[in-house]
Amino acid sequence: MKRLLMVCVLMLASIFGAASTASADEQPVRVYLQGKQMRFDVEPVNEKGTLLVQLRPLFEQLGMRVIWDEPAKKVRGEGGIWNVELQLQAKTAKVNGESVQLDAPARAINGVTMVPLRFAAESSGMQVKWDEEKQQVEITEGLNVALKTRQYGGASYDPANASFLKGKYSTTITGQDDKLYVYWWSEASYRSTTYMYNYVSILQNGIWLSTARQVTGFAKKKDVYYKQVHHGNKMYIRDDIGIRLVQVSDYGVASGEERYMVRSSTSSKDEILQIVHSGRKTGILFGTADLLGIYFDDGTAVSVKDQHRVLTTQTGSPNQLVYNADTKRLHLFNGKSIRQLEVQTGELVYDEKGKDFSISPVKDTLIAAPSYHDGKMFYAYRTPSSSRIRFVSIDDSLRIEEQLSNYYLDPDFLNPQLFVFQAQFQLVHLAEYQRRPALKAVLVTRN
Repeated sequence: MKRLLMVCVLMLASIFGAASTASADEQPVRVYLQGKQMRFDVEPVNEKGTLLVQLRPLFEQLGMRVIWDEPAKKVRGEGGIWNVELQLQAKTAKVNGESVQLDAPARAINGVTMVPLRFAAESSGMQVKWDEEKQQVEITEGLNVALKTRQYGGASYDPANASFLKGKYSTTITGQDDKLYVYWWSEASYRSTTYMYNYVSILQNGIWLSTARQVTGFAKKKDVYYKQVHHGNKMYIRDDIGIRLVQVSDYGVASGEERYMVRSSTSSKDEILQIVHSGRKTGILFGTADLLGIYFDDGTAVSVKDQHRVLTTQTGSPNQLVYNADTKRLHLFNGKSIRQLEVQTGELVYDEKGKDFSISPVKDTLIAAPSYHDGKMFYAYRTPSSSRIRFVSIDDSLRIEEQLSNYYLDPDFLNPQLFVFQAQFQLVHLAEYQRRPALKAVLVTRN
């Protein structure tokens, strides 16, 4: 009997000891606000992948005043420009009057109101980053709006074009080194010869360095399919000799010696001419379906095979192109996916499901075409439940990072262009202001 009792005691000790060890091995979730660990009376709860935390200490440490409506079972947080309203067990909440879908409803646990952490932090202007390995959450300040203006630079980029009497031109905007370049061209005929003129206006730090300066002018020849693309202060012009590289000074005039990156006297309407990025290098994709190449500004070149004609059969807006020199792959960024082309074989590379690489965070509405900066492609998008803008970056190895801004897309600011600089995201839109061509813009700070 004593032996049986001893066995039972040992078994119970073993069970409770194992349970104690398992509990000790579980790593509690830690929450940090601007680098400082937050303390809660009730520990965070992981509910089907959504982290619930105690509402009052979270909101109060985020600078929000908490107001509880007991009869309606509603809680409201107010602070600065933010107004958040939640109801227990509801699947939606309101942020500044806008309805937002919740990953999990707010609910009471042991008399304490618990809310989804990501929603609560983002609703007060912060952004959230989850570290799976460390089992911790980092809450940092969101990206704030630095400027909103309907006439960027305080003046028209073509001030002499009053009431557009000179015409409305096809305009290209591009950015580099904290400068925006606005390019356009016009044609004029004289004695049966057509002349083509290229103009540029340059903006830096909200000031026009030059406006409507003529960069080039030349007589067009018959049977030549003229094309041009731009990146920053560089113009790539297809003429009767080949691809001419023209560099533009801050004064809006051609600087240095013009040179031909490619010489090809026979032009075709089926030729491709597109900007290609590769790390900090820039060049062009040029040629026809059977003879394509990437030509960089430093004089290097890469032959490109395109067995499936994905480069020559693009529809809609052209793909953004990034060449990875290590993998010998050309990445075609288009919308929410990336197509990968092996330039040496001409074959396409797919993921394990046989599909193009998907930009996983960008599941919703893109508000601008992607923009390349410093080795990364950047996207701006919004979710169906909120007009708040998010930025996603993808490096040449297809690693993804996401940041949340405190800018809510204005209803009349549709289809802007995205430009990425060292300190800012700039969303820029062609506009008309005081009956002259202008740029309207929103500038968002970068962390």
